[in-house]
Amino acid sequence: MELEEIKDYIRKEQPNYSRAEIQDILRIRTKRSLSRVNSTMFWDAVFMGLTVAMLVGVTFIIGLKDKYIISLELIGLALCLFIHYRIKYRLLNKINFDIDLHNAAQTAIKRLSKFISIYLWIIPSSVSAIYLYTQFRLFEVTSWQWGETLSRFSLVIPIAVITLLITRGLIRIMYQRHLKALKHIVNDLA
Repeated sequence: MELEEIKDYIRKEQPNYSRAEIQDILRIRTKRSLSRVNSTMFWDAVFMGLTVAMLVGVTFIIGLKDKYIISLELIGLALCLFIHYRIKYRLLNKINFDIDLHNAAQTAIKRLSKFISIYLWIIPSSVSAIYLYTQFRLFEVTSWQWGETLSRFSLVIPIAVITLLITRGLIRIMYQRHLKALKHIVNDLA
């Protein structure tokens, strides 16, 4: 039975379901939505790990001069992403749904929204910073002319915008439906 049908049934006739049973149904739906978020986060972490492994492999296949330094930087980035994943997983799963389901669902929405806004700020900034860092390192070892140097450094803004658009698209694909499901549950509880 859907929640709206339960509400209509309660309004029309003598209820067969107690308030506790309705809360249990909503608790199950909320936990199911949160488990889907956890699954999405897990596959996000797996994808990031595979991407870092691929990039480390490429640095060795190409035979870059600083392949060990670049590989260590990529592994450090992967460790930061793993720590971020663990913090996000613990914060979302630390919510107690047994006390007050409405507040617990609102807390989950707030935390998930906070992580989404962090993604929208940090990912484009990090990609732009990495691009600038590599351009400065290339500038040190090559003999570019000033025109070429300015054109390379002026690419940081389009790179940041493209990264922001890609990040928004990935967030919409990965997290938006779960966030909408949690918001729908909160609206049903109100």
